[in-house]
Amino acid sequence: MIGVKVAAALVGTFIGIFACYCLFEPTSKALEHLVERKSAQLRCVAAMLTAFAKGKPPMIAIDAGRKQIQSENRPTFIELERWMVDQKS
Repeated sequence: MIGVKVAAALVGTFIGIFACYCLFEPTSKALEHLVERKSAQLRCVAAMLTAFAKGKPPMIAIDAGRKQIQSENRPTFIELERWMVDQKS
């Protein structure tokens, strides 16, 4: 009788640990990264709009938004300026 109850407790514990480490943790990390990417985009746009609303020239306002991008994905100021010139033509 005691063995059955101990076995049930061990199985329940195993299923709980398995669910936490193999199902819920990866799902929560994926959702966390998704929310971070979306909020980073909004912070970038907010920085550009705020700078432009304060009367900064458009290129400086765009640079303010560029600074909000993660360093590994951030274009240099020269790359951004070339892209803006290409868009005008």
